[in-house]
Amino acid sequence: MKKSCPHLRRGEADILIGTQMIVKGDHDFPNVTLVGALAADLSLNAVDYRAGERTFQLLTQAVRPRRKRRKPGMAVIQTYHPEHYSIQTAAEQDYGAFYEKEMDYRRLMGYPPAAELLAIHGAGEDEAHLTQAMEYIRRYLIRIRGNREVQIIGRQVRQCRKSMTCTAWRVCTRAAGRGAGRAAGKTGAVYRD
Repeated sequence: MKKSCPHLRRGEADILIGTQMIVKGDHDFPNVTLVGALAADLSLNAVDYRAGERTFQLLTQAVRPRRKRRKPGMAVIQTYHPEHYSIQTAAEQDYGAFYEKEMDYRRLMGYPPAAELLAIHGAGEDEAHLTQAMEYIRRYLIRIRGNREVQIIGRQVRQCRKSMTCTAWRVCTRAAGRGAGRAAGKTGAVYRD
């Protein structure tokens, strides 16, 4: 991309095709009059409660008016879910509407910042040991939380190092109010997501 940017700035190139990197970087091309976001909603399929927020951020960056643009521009968003609030509010550059919809979703589902989420990630070569360790952690969280609102999410096989494939698990606990996850966080043996 570093090689193509000077050509685009000087007007020697008419088309720049790229990934999210083009949008995320501070690339301000004054002669760009058309931005296309293809399959813009794929990030909504991520297994993460922040998927809508990340989609909104990416699309907002793609379609926002540029500071140095000399000519009027247009953005085209290709999506399989045009009705999704992340897509609609990003296209309209409506930050307030996005915030309201996203907070409604997070309150309904019990996700931060409406609630606390404590996530502990574990990975290892020996799946049996990892499963046992994550179950111990889950039981410990139940004991200190005083209820059964603790989930084990996982099993996913992934590449941990170049030569090693490992299994990864995640233990999560949710709390309706702020501060409920802090008791577990004070043990020093957890990772706050």
